[in-house]
Parts: sequence; C-alpha cells; structure tokens
Amino acid sequence: VISRPFQDLVPLCLWQASRSMSKITLTYFNAPGRAHGIRVALFTAGVAFEDKRIEGKDWPALKPKTHGGSLPVLEIDGKMYTQSAALARWAGKKSTMYPKDDIEALRCDEVMAIGEDLLAKTPSSQDPAEKKRLREEFAKGFMKLKCDMLEQYCAEAGDNFVSGGKDLTIADLSIQGLCDMVKSGNFDYVDPSYMDAYPKMLALAGRVASSDILKKYEESQKK
Repeated sequence: VISRPFQDLVPLCLWQASRSMSKITLTYFNAPGRAHGIRVALFTAGVAFEDKRIEGKDWPALKPKTHGGSLPVLEIDGKMYTQSAALARWAGKKSTMYPKDDIEALRCDEVMAIGEDLLAKTPSSQDPAEKKRLREEFAKGFMKLKCDMLEQYCAEAGDNFVSGGKDLTIADLSIQGLCDMVKSGNFDYVDPSYMDAYPKMLALAGRVASSDILKKYEESQKK
C-alpha cells in the first residue's frame, strides 16, 4: 500500500519535493500500535512511502531479518532504521507534528519515552494464568505510575495539546494509541474500563481522533 499524502494541508512545493525523495518503506503489523504516529506524521507531511503491513503468522520468518528482532522498521533506500520513538520523531519533524519550541519538544520527547517505557516493560508469559497475574499486577503498579504522569501532563496542558502547543504532535498520537489499545480490549488482562480513571487522557485522545489530521488520515485508509 502506498500512503496517499495529506495534499489538502501540505503546500504544493512540499508535495512535489516529496515525490522525488528516496524510497521509503515502513514495516509493521496490520494494526496501529507503535507505527501509528509514524504513519500519520509521514502522511501529514506529504511524504510518499510504502506502508507494508504484515500478519502475525509472517513475523517469525521476518524477525531474523530485522535489526534487533523488532518492529516497526523503516527502510530508506534499502538502509534499515529501528526504534519507534526515533522513527516517529524523524517523521514528525517533516510536518508540524514535532514541536519547534525547545520546551515543547522536551515535553513531547518525555511523553514519547513514557509510552515506550510502559509498552517495553509490559510483562508477558506463555502461560495464560501467569500472564493474567503479571498483567494485573502491572496495571496496579508500573502502568498506573506512568498513566498518572501522562494524566498530569494532559491536565497541565489545559486547552493545548500535551506538549503545550496548539499543534497536534506525535506525543498526542502516542497517548491516543494507548487509550485506544486499552479501551478496545487489545491490552490483554487490563480491563477496558481502566482508562476511565484518566479523564484528561481520554479527552485528549478524543480531540486527536476528531482532528482534521486524523480524519484525513483515516479517510485515506479507506481507499
């Protein structure tokens, strides 16, 4: 799938420049997950890229071919790059989705790091009963600590986005992605109602979902 650029909001000169850019391929599972912010930021910037989505059954064969055995992976002219936060930051800088203000950028990076830390430390087990026990403990401990921090930052931002500015950033997409993952029941053994304790995060996620940027992106995915 070749992502269609966000032509309505991107100047023609930027769109034309993107047509002559290097070949870019983003590989991730067929789900939003850690690639959500990267996909949206590249789309918003008008950067043409191949959005390569794989199914879980295809991952074992692909895993040894990736750096560090993880996804997402971004390839630029055949050279591979990893780490979702770094990829999202790179993509965000190509649009309005990474702050130019140093303090706003600092908060943006912090929020991204919190989200990555939460996902990276999420426990798992091949034994369902053990996985359930570990996840329930995680939700009451480390996950709560991180969500409490994000809730505070959303509250401090007030009517602005979480980085403190008026523009939606990759940090807001990170929070939206976490909220949607839990609410949809895709965070195993964490009740979908868990996010009800974080109204500021949910409000931000709602603003992101109703933004012109997300509406345009979602519409492009239907084509």
